[in-house]
Amino acid sequence: MNHHGILRKVCILASLLGFAATVRANDRNATNDPPGPVMTAAENTASDPASHELTSRVAFPAVPMLTASEAVPFPPPSTDNDANKWQFSIYPILGWAPLFRANTDFSLPDFPNGGGTGAGATNWSLNGAALFGVDVMKSGWVFEAEGMWASVSASQPSPYVNVSTSVSYGDLFVGHKVWKDFSLLAGFRRMAVNADITVTDFPPFSRKPGVWDPLVGVDWRRKFGRKLFVQIRADGGGFGVGSDVDVDLEARVEWRFAKHFGLLGGYEALHYQISGTVYETVGDLVLKHPWQLRQTYNGPLMGFGIYF
Repeated sequence: MNHHGILRKVCILASLLGFAATVRANDRNATNDPPGPVMTAAENTASDPASHELTSRVAFPAVPMLTASEAVPFPPPSTDNDANKWQFSIYPILGWAPLFRANTDFSLPDFPNGGGTGAGATNWSLNGAALFGVDVMKSGWVFEAEGMWASVSASQPSPYVNVSTSVSYGDLFVGHKVWKDFSLLAGFRRMAVNADITVTDFPPFSRKPGVWDPLVGVDWRRKFGRKLFVQIRADGGGFGVGSDVDVDLEARVEWRFAKHFGLLGGYEALHYQISGTVYETVGDLVLKHPWQLRQTYNGPLMGFGIYF
C-alpha cells in the first residue's frame, strides 16, 4: 500500500473534522450568547477574516427583521369628505334680486240689487330681498334652515291693481339620503304677509295673514373636485293647512376657494297662494268678501358662505 496516499487521506479527513468542529462551536456561541446589536457581527467579521462568510450569513437576515418591526404605518385616510363627520355651512350674507308678480282676486257677494268681482294681476317688478341660511350634514342626514325678508310692490294700470307687501318667512327641513346624491326632505315654512291691495274701484284692502305650511321636498347635492359644490332643492306643500299652495325651487353653485370660505350664485323661485274671507255687517246683512292673493318671486341669488 502506498503510504503517501494513506497520509493524504488522513490529512483531508482531519481538515474536514476540524472545519466541522469550528462550525459547531460558532453555532453554540451564537445560541448561548445574549442578543446584541448588528454592529457586533460586523466587528467579529472584521477581527476574524476566516469567518467573514459565515458571519455574513448569520448577521444579514437581521436587517429585514428590523425593517419589518420598525416599519412606519400608513397615514390615516383623509376625513375631508367623510360622510360621518359633522359638516356645517353658514350663509350670513345671501342676497336675492327677485322679479315679483302678484295676482289678486277680490269678490263681493250677490245682493238683491247685484254685486261684483274684482280681479287683476300686476306687472313684473324688480325688487330686493335679504336671506340667510344654515346647512348641517352628518351620516346621510341633512338639516336645512333658511330665512327671508322682502318688502316689495308692483302695479298694473289697466285694470288698475296695486299690491304692496312685506313678506318674511323661515323654513326648516330634515332629510336623509335615499339614493346616491338624492335626499328626501320634510319640514315646514312659517310665512307672514302684510299686504295692502287695491283692485279697480274697490276700497283699499289690507290683510296680515300668517300661515304655517307643512312641506315635503327632494334635495340633490354633489361636489365636483375639491372646490365646486352644486345643490338643487325643490319643495312644496301648504295643502290648505296654512296656505293653499306653497312651492319653492332653488339651484345653487358654490365655489369654495378656501377651506372655510366660499362664494355662492344661483337662482330661486317661490310661489304661494293665500285666501280668506272678510266679513262686514251692513244693517241687518252680513256681507262676505272672499279674497285670494297669489304671489311669485323669482330671481338670481348671490352670497357668501362659511364652512367648518
